Amino acid sequence: MWCKRAIIFFSTCLLLCSCTPKLKVSPNIKSCVLNGEIEKAKARTKRHLPKVASHKARDEAAWALPTLALLETVQGDHALADKHWRQLQDHYTLLGVKTLKFPSTYYPYQYESDLAKVYRIFALQLNPDHHCQDRAQNSLKEICSITPTQTSARSRKIFSLLHYMRSCQLSHQGHYQAAKQHLFEASDHLDIALINLELNHLARQSLKLEKSSESDPSDLEITKSTSSIPTASKLLIFIHQGIIPPITTHYSPSTVATKQEVKQAIDDILAPYKQAEVDNLWSSIRFVPHPQFSNKNNTQHLQYKITLDERAQQLYEALDISEIALDELEERTPGYIARNIAQLQLSKMGTKKRFGQLSELHTMLADTALFIANSRTHADCRHWVNLPEKISICTCEVSPGEHVITLQELTTGKQHKHQFITQVKDLCFLHVFFSSPAMVRFVESTLQTNSS
Repeated sequence: MWCKRAIIFFSTCLLLCSCTPKLKVSPNIKSCVLNGEIEKAKARTKRHLPKVASHKARDEAAWALPTLALLETVQGDHALADKHWRQLQDHYTLLGVKTLKFPSTYYPYQYESDLAKVYRIFALQLNPDHHCQDRAQNSLKEICSITPTQTSARSRKIFSLLHYMRSCQLSHQGHYQAAKQHLFEASDHLDIALINLELNHLARQSLKLEKSSESDPSDLEITKSTSSIPTASKLLIFIHQGIIPPITTHYSPSTVATKQEVKQAIDDILAPYKQAEVDNLWSSIRFVPHPQFSNKNNTQHLQYKITLDERAQQLYEALDISEIALDELEERTPGYIARNIAQLQLSKMGTKKRFGQLSELHTMLADTALFIANSRTHADCRHWVNLPEKISICTCEVSPGEHVITLQELTTGKQHKHQFITQVKDLCFLHVFFSSPAMVRFVESTLQTNSS
């Protein structure tokens, strides 16, 4: 009889024990991206898009939508890319109001949300439709107008890329003082050599403007729109290199999360019990699952050089996304562990409520059952699958006409070429997506001088 009750009790513990579900991103999506099989990657990602309105569907869409939207942007499918970027912003808004009361909910990282805004602007700029380019300019102005005190340091680092882009646009239009202000906003995070290069360019153009005003004292705005912009077009090249490492399940000692963090997590989830009972039910389990970026990353050693018309170009690192992602994940880790321990404690409380006062043997069995269930549980490893690891910038001036840009892999010597044409006084954007040697794509767009 005693054995039978022990077996029933042990089984109940296992059933009650539920930490985080086994939620993983299919590795097949990433392998398709690295192999350059965009259509196959899109098809597999679409399986995770919501077909019905539910919390689970929205959670899946939060990582599937940016993966799909970026694939469509790379492929040049502008209409679908725009649709999915817009849907993603709606999903992030919905998920942003959730709390720890939904333990299985996918929590989009702040860097994912910020980068989604950046890549949506990129996608709109790459769309040849002038209405989309106008929307890109409006979104760019809106983000760049946010005061630094309204955003985190991590967000300011990401948005420095947009400040640099806005500076180049204003400089192209002849608004040098405003362009300089945006450069100062980006100077804390971008390569100082790149900032100095643009400041020198602004100084030269301002000098030309002054000389032009002295020789022809006509209206200043007319002078700006005619003589201040050089005949040569300005080319901005963004290289999106690699893919951030995959997130996997790791186990850490429960001591990483303090009792106070666990109590707070319990309050956020349910908190139906008195605090004294929480103290008495402190678990002896030592390990809980949490997400962590894998140290194994096959894309981080991609080495290459960029040449324009057979002339080597200087590359400037603009954003190390893998570093930003790692920082935020490490910042969240204690919270993940606290939440998971709290859920284990709630399971133990449920066991006590089912069987009454727990004897020493029952407590040992409960801890053993919770330990077994916990060790078989995976952390939530869903994330933006094809997010680049780094973004680098190359800037130069080109004469009107036909040009060839070449990305050459230094390890194999293989060359990837792209031909494009510039007109007079253009501001050209060229995005190079270099996820792997098998996945190299060039996407370009042009901002005319009359764009605002």
